[in-house]
Amino acid sequence: MSKTIEQLEQEVYETWFGSDDNVWIALSLAGEVGELCNLVKKITRVDFKDRKEEERLQMLKEVGFEIVDCLYYLLKFTQKNGIDLEGFWESKMRMNKAKYSKYIKS
Repeated sequence: MSKTIEQLEQEVYETWFGSDDNVWIALSLAGEVGELCNLVKKITRVDFKDRKEEERLQMLKEVGFEIVDCLYYLLKFTQKNGIDLEGFWESKMRMNKAKYSKYIKS
């Protein structure tokens, strides 16, 4: 991805169409996560590998779109609430590296 978090947040700001209520945003995110999980369930079925390549590629494309929908609502939530996502990302990665250092491959 070549866009920064800030650029993505700006796109969310420019295209937002829903309520600014945190509950509404969270419920919208939950709905999108449910759609993503349903697609993941479908592609992990035994018969997925037996489907036509075109159908498999379409399903994977739909997964990608659902991931974007989830990210959209996450970014809206962080933007609305003034959460510095990049700052928290860096802090959390440092914490994870310290906590899980014995499992991390260098």
